[in-house]
Amino acid sequence: PGPARRGIISGPPQQPLGAGESVVGFAAMFAACLGPAAWVLAHLDDYKKRD
Repeated sequence: PGPARRGIISGPPQQPLGAGESVVGFAAMFAACLGPAAWVLAHLDDYKKRD
């Protein structure tokens, strides 16, 4: 089969993530995905008044 292509890694991670790094990563993804939607929902009255 030859050597693996660059960037493709199989097997367990060489340096596993700690609990703190996982929490920071999940919090960042949560804020990036749900933050804008929450801001729009919180300001719906402002959008309604612009009619």
